[in-house]
Amino acid sequence: MESYSVDFNVPQEIKSLHEKAVENHRCANFDQALSDLTQILDKVQAISEDTTELDRLRCEVNLLIGDIDMQRNKWTKAEEMTLEALHIAEKLKGKKNIVRCLTQQGDIKRLRGDWNGAKDTYKKSLDINVSHLGEEDPSIGTLLELIATVYDAEGNHDEALSLLEKSLKLKRSALGDNHLQVAKSYFNIGVFYNKQKKHQQALLMYKKSLKITLSVHDDRHHDVAAAYSNIALVYEEQGNHEESLSMHEKSLQILTTLYGGNHPAVAACYSNMGSVYLKLGKHKQALSLYEDSLKIRLSVLGENNIDTAASYNNIGTAYLFQGKFKDAITLLEKARSIQLAVLDRNHPDIIATFNNIANIYDDMGKHSEAISMHEEALQIRLSFLDHDHPDIARSYVNLAVVYIHQGKYQEAVSLHDKALNIQLSAFGQDHLEVATSYNNVGAAYAEQGKHEEALLMYNKALQIRLSLLDHHHSDVASSYSNIGNIYQNQGKYDEALSMLNKSLNIKLTQLGGNHPEIAVLYNNLSVVYRNQTKYQEAIEMCVKALAIAISAYGDDHVLVAQVYNNLGNVYSQQGNYIEAFAMFQKSLRIHSLLFGDIHPAAAKIHGNLGNTYGAQGKYDQAISSFEKSRNIATSHFGDDHPSAVMAYEGLGNTYSQLEKHDEAIGFYKKSLQIQLASLDHNHPDIAASYHHIGDVYYDQAKYEKSISMYQDSLKIQLSTLGYNHPDVAATYNNLGQTYQSQGEYDEAISMYEKSLQIRISIFDPNHPDVARSYCNLGNAYYCQGKYDETASMHEKALKILLSIFGENHPDIAKLYNNMGIMLGMQGKHKEAQSIYEKSITIARSIFGENHGDIANLYNSMGTLYLDQNLYQEAEAMFEKSLKIKLSILDNDHPDLILSYNNMGIVYAEQGKHVEAISIYEKSLKIQVSAAGHNHPLVATIYNNMGNVYNNQGQYEEALSMHTKSLEVKVAVLGHNHVDVATCYNGIAMVYMNQGKFQEAIDKYEKALKIQLPALGNSHPDIATSYNNMGNAYFDLDKLQEAIIMHDKSLKIRLSIYGHNHLEVAASYHNLGNIYYRQNKCEDALSVYQKSLKIRSSLLDHHHPHIVKLYNNIGAVYINQAEYEKALTFFKKSLKIRLTTLDDNHIDVAIAYSNMGMIYFHLSKYDEAISVYEKALKIQFLVVGHHHPDVAKLHNDIASIYRHQGKHTEAISTYEKSLKVQLSIYGNNHSDTSATYNNIGISYFHQGMYEEAIAMYEKSLKIDLSILGSNHPDIARAYNNIGAAYRQQGQHEKAISMYEKSLEIQQAAFDSNHPDIAASYNNLGNIYHQQSQHEKAITMYEKSLKIQLIKVGHNHPNVAKLYCNLGGVYCDQNKYEEALTLYEKSLKIELSVHQDNHPNIAKLYNNIGIIYARQNKNEEAFGMHQKSLKMKLLVLDHNHPDIATSYDNLGAIYSKQGKHKEAISVYEKSLKIRLSILDHHHTDVIASYQNMGNVYYDWGKQEEALSMFKNSLSIQLVVLGDNHPDVAALYNKMGTIYKQQKKHEEAICMYEKSIKIQSSVLGESHPEIARLYDKIGGVYSEQGKFEEANLMFDKSTEILHLTLVQGLESLKRTAYLFQGKFKDAITLLEKARSIQLAVLDRNHPDIIDTFSNIANIYDDMGKHSEAISMHEEALQIRLSFLDHDHPDIARSYVNLAVVYIHQGKYQEAVSLHDKALNIQLSAFGQDHLEVATSYNNVGAAYAEQGKHEEALLM
Repeated sequence: MESYSVDFNVPQEIKSLHEKAVENHRCANFDQALSDLTQILDKVQAISEDTTELDRLRCEVNLLIGDIDMQRNKWTKAEEMTLEALHIAEKLKGKKNIVRCLTQQGDIKRLRGDWNGAKDTYKKSLDINVSHLGEEDPSIGTLLELIATVYDAEGNHDEALSLLEKSLKLKRSALGDNHLQVAKSYFNIGVFYNKQKKHQQALLMYKKSLKITLSVHDDRHHDVAAAYSNIALVYEEQGNHEESLSMHEKSLQILTTLYGGNHPAVAACYSNMGSVYLKLGKHKQALSLYEDSLKIRLSVLGENNIDTAASYNNIGTAYLFQGKFKDAITLLEKARSIQLAVLDRNHPDIIATFNNIANIYDDMGKHSEAISMHEEALQIRLSFLDHDHPDIARSYVNLAVVYIHQGKYQEAVSLHDKALNIQLSAFGQDHLEVATSYNNVGAAYAEQGKHEEALLMYNKALQIRLSLLDHHHSDVASSYSNIGNIYQNQGKYDEALSMLNKSLNIKLTQLGGNHPEIAVLYNNLSVVYRNQTKYQEAIEMCVKALAIAISAYGDDHVLVAQVYNNLGNVYSQQGNYIEAFAMFQKSLRIHSLLFGDIHPAAAKIHGNLGNTYGAQGKYDQAISSFEKSRNIATSHFGDDHPSAVMAYEGLGNTYSQLEKHDEAIGFYKKSLQIQLASLDHNHPDIAASYHHIGDVYYDQAKYEKSISMYQDSLKIQLSTLGYNHPDVAATYNNLGQTYQSQGEYDEAISMYEKSLQIRISIFDPNHPDVARSYCNLGNAYYCQGKYDETASMHEKALKILLSIFGENHPDIAKLYNNMGIMLGMQGKHKEAQSIYEKSITIARSIFGENHGDIANLYNSMGTLYLDQNLYQEAEAMFEKSLKIKLSILDNDHPDLILSYNNMGIVYAEQGKHVEAISIYEKSLKIQVSAAGHNHPLVATIYNNMGNVYNNQGQYEEALSMHTKSLEVKVAVLGHNHVDVATCYNGIAMVYMNQGKFQEAIDKYEKALKIQLPALGNSHPDIATSYNNMGNAYFDLDKLQEAIIMHDKSLKIRLSIYGHNHLEVAASYHNLGNIYYRQNKCEDALSVYQKSLKIRSSLLDHHHPHIVKLYNNIGAVYINQAEYEKALTFFKKSLKIRLTTLDDNHIDVAIAYSNMGMIYFHLSKYDEAISVYEKALKIQFLVVGHHHPDVAKLHNDIASIYRHQGKHTEAISTYEKSLKVQLSIYGNNHSDTSATYNNIGISYFHQGMYEEAIAMYEKSLKIDLSILGSNHPDIARAYNNIGAAYRQQGQHEKAISMYEKSLEIQQAAFDSNHPDIAASYNNLGNIYHQQSQHEKAITMYEKSLKIQLIKVGHNHPNVAKLYCNLGGVYCDQNKYEEALTLYEKSLKIELSVHQDNHPNIAKLYNNIGIIYARQNKNEEAFGMHQKSLKMKLLVLDHNHPDIATSYDNLGAIYSKQGKHKEAISVYEKSLKIRLSILDHHHTDVIASYQNMGNVYYDWGKQEEALSMFKNSLSIQLVVLGDNHPDVAALYNKMGTIYKQQKKHEEAICMYEKSIKIQSSVLGESHPEIARLYDKIGGVYSEQGKFEEANLMFDKSTEILHLTLVQGLESLKRTAYLFQGKFKDAITLLEKARSIQLAVLDRNHPDIIDTFSNIANIYDDMGKHSEAISMHEEALQIRLSFLDHDHPDIARSYVNLAVVYIHQGKYQEAVSLHDKALNIQLSAFGQDHLEVATSYNNVGAAYAEQGKHEEALLM
């Protein structure tokens, strides 16, 4: 409040009190002043008179009290007192006092931030003043200036400046240029300019004001102090801190002189000086002054005062600079609380406090809280300011700064643009706030990597600052520093140093050498030096920065932490990890102390720690640090914030080092995603991310993806860094390596040359990177086979390295080592050895003997020996290497792994499996400890162990190891890496040994698919894959494809290894397997011998590979039926295994299994079971009871039981196998499926077809779930089910199954696949069984065509098909054709096997059957005897096949009517079967039935019934009472009972048969119809014609759709007996019509129907028709039968009977004689058909009356 000279006519006491109160008010002794003023009011109140003078005094007192309350921010009291004064003034009608009161009311509103209220009140005061004093009165100017202050606060700067200039003009006009009021105007205009950052104009105004003031007052006046103070503020803004302090001190001196030390003006001066010291980095002095200021304000103004709040704000700011964030927040919150209590919410001071709190939250990393505060400040400003007010721009800037810290660069730039537009509109281009905005926009661009855009902004800011500020201003220095940082990010280190040093020089001049900003600059300089790898200079800068920071702030300040962090990075890059860790830990400790453990800055430090751990190979610690970094970053900003990029990149780097490629790519992509969202897409950091991802793809052999990433990176680098940059050269280099790995060598060379060109242009020609480029070019030339160019490049590289380092340098030794590897790969082993020795000599001279590099060189030398199969020498080298490493390293150091692995390989190659496993386990333990389970080396060790276990026969362990290896490699390398192919090969080899061929094929194909694009066609691994594929084709019976594959493999191996190498031996071995399969036994033995020769020369004679060859040679002998020779080789194999292995070794079990197979082939079932049980006992000991090999042995034993006909024991044993498999694999495994299938086979052989089908379907269900519906194994399952349906007589279902099988095979295989041939064969069998002979022949011929293509004309499979075709022709009675085919088959078998072979015996047997059919019984007998003799030579005399031959002889004897001889050989057969087979075996049943049939033919019906009953009793036990074979036996027994006229027993048997057949075959099966016919026949014999017709109707109903068998003709028997000839003829004609439509014309059923019709015509007396029918039947028979066939005799007999009825006796006798001659020739004298013929001739003689002749006949 301005002081007025007031003279009151009042008592002196009151007057004195007033004068005292005024002085106390002036000196800010407000309590004393209030006391004085209160006394005045009390005394005035006591005066009874109410005079004008007293009212004037009361008005003045109230105004003074109101002013004190106003200064103390007691707005309500202030308003009350001012209003009371106004009432008094209005009462007095004194315009001057009214104006004073209104002006004070306006001041209260203005100070509270009520701009509209203040303006209205000021304008009201102005109007009164103008009306009272006129517009030219100087007092008008004072009111105009107050209104201008409000306009300025509102942002209406033009209006404000206009009013200020109007006031100045008015005052100068009225008062002249040298008046204090004019000085006041200049002062106020200076304040306006200073707020607008127009410092020169402000200084000019202040100096004018000061000049006038000094001319009026002495230099101790308050206004002089105010002028000094405001000039100091301008100097502070200009960065002239010393001048600023000087002005403040002048002001302070005046004020303390005027008011003493406890005045608000003194407090304000202290506060202003504190701000200067704060900017000078002198925080202690600043804090001291702020505290002095607060002390004064508390004592004078109290706690709840805006000036007190300002002091709290200032102290909080000082704490902020000291890093005391919590203390700062506490004081700022306190300030805000006061401000909110005493000011309007939209007051600038409240807004400023919101912003200050927000800034602290931002520094603390609490960005959300910071944004909340800034947005609240913005909303307050928007509530009372125009949207284009500069203060709105300031809020936008504040928010933008936080967005930058959040990584929300687009939002930040957007807000900066908004702010800039406002500022340009408000201030124009050349304004410091505009410069600040350009600077901020530049910072946003810099964070996005938009370096050119950032430079543009920073340069704009610099130009404005240079135009407005002294060139040595701190803000100019900041611009230089910002520009320098951009150059540093661009890799323009010299330009960066130039800018940073400019900045440093200015700030040193302005701030001195110990200012914190100098520390910041030193820190920035250290970053540049670090990037230049000038580590010593970098450390020096850090040390300087650290000393200043600690001096300024103490040990626990954020700047100190930043320097420690930077110093840690320098040490880390130097490899001084201990020092680096110490620095990072110090930095982390400070951050934790200041901000807690989860501040964003801590995230960066954890990231740096992670990088350092990673550089040391401490990957677990690295991951832990990066995870901490990420968790901190994401907890503050979420997953997609740039602050998390460092952690994601670090995790990516670490997982890449661990070769966990998918995880690495995941992290890199996450980083890239964040960067793409927050940075310009041409940012170098994005290029780096692409590069990182490219590196991982390269390691995964995903070369196309790798190239794409490198090209994306390169595109950015070229646009931001230019062509001649080291990073660009590195990218070209990596592209070259990728193209080289793809085999695109020209492209690789092009890339390497570009990289070389850049390096030569930017480096010295003798730079190591140039040498590396030459090395890379050499590698590419080598891959092209350009060995001269390779040598040239290596020589150039060597020349450079020699010129730099001299001969004895580690890099030279390393290059020699690489050259040795190249020579070794070329097979130049001597040259390689020479250069390795050179490398070792250099390394020894440098390091001595016990050094890691020496150990590595020994490893290389050992590998060279290993490649040459020089195992002893290799082992010696590896042992040397290991000895060195053990002497210099801890026992669990990862570097030992390579040596242990190499030793393991040598042991494994020598068959030392135990030693190999032991050393691999050592290696594994170390690697897992060092890098965890998911590391490529762990995978390699698992793979190596799997190979050893596989060679030992421990397949589950092998599979477990290979599967572990695969899991690791896929996880680390991805699915298409060549190392993954190795795993697939390893797994496949185990599957092959387990017999899981389809699974093996899948793995081999995967392996080959991976390898071919990666390795090319002539690589050893490709040879291995061709070999593997050959084995796969072998197991698929694609033998020609297998040979092609093995030949390819052999060709590669011979070219690489020469003729005496184990891999070549392996190829010979595999070819032998194919020849063996093709039954080219001699060829197989030849190549096996080649393989054996190589292996015997290279391996110990007890080596498993040699044992395997013995096994295979034994198998060839088995195929040649030379079982004793085979047994010899298997015994050799067993002997070696028992010698080299423990008696209970798994390989011994395998040997016993092989011997079991031999005994099985020799039908020595007891011996087979004995050795199988030995094998099983070993398996129990080694692998326990629940192992797949145990299940397999149970299967083998069960198969023997099955062949013995012990189906119950077989099924029980199969179920044991199944139990094991279910416990291991569950119900959905191929082995489980196979066992269900085997159980099904056992049920099948028992005739339990439903049970068999149930098992087959279980097997099928599993196979479908594992293999899908189109797999070849599914086809085999359908085949089995088809076979069961065939046996049930459900031919259509069977055909459906076979056709399904065929459809799958045709889709899966080429048209000439052996499985397709097998399906055609199966279909042929069923058509044969259906008597659809032409279809059968078609199928067999299709099968034969395939077999001829696949295996040639001389193969057992072809022989088998000739045999099958012969069987069809035999059934067609085309005996000559059949015989020709059997003879073709025999010729093949004789060429393939020795004379005495079971297959040959079988064919003699079949030829015998033909002869028997032709009634060439002697020839037939001779064939069967020949077959028997051969079998007796090659088989045990109790062999089942011997019994079969006895059966065949029995059939001949039976046919010849030699019933006694037949019974004799059948009894021999039975004896054999009872001796070797279970008494319930189906073959035993057959023997009883054969004997029963002979007795039946012999007419010994009781003996026949006895045999049939024996058979029945066994069948009921074995097959149950519901089996088709039981039904057939009931049928036979019914027929005997019928012949014995035991009609009820016959009907009982037939009905039992019907019951079984109906349940098995269904009620509509033709066989049921036949049985009804038979029962009808019995009823007919009994004269029960109604019952007979009922049976015949049932039969007809069943057959009414097909009548294929012509069984309706039997119904005519009843019609015939009843004399219904026409009905009989009708039915027979119907039958014949059907038969002719569906059967061949020469089918026996058609012949029978012709004969039946002829017989009815004969009975009807239609003899001509009868003769016609019989002659047609005869012609059909003559068309395909020999003329002396018994069926021809039967036709002659039929014709003769009709001739007799015609009375043509001579013709009849002639025909009977022909028939009799044929029968006597075929059957001999004693045969029933001969007897019938004699009877018929007798009848002819009788009709002629030749009784004696008739009696003779």
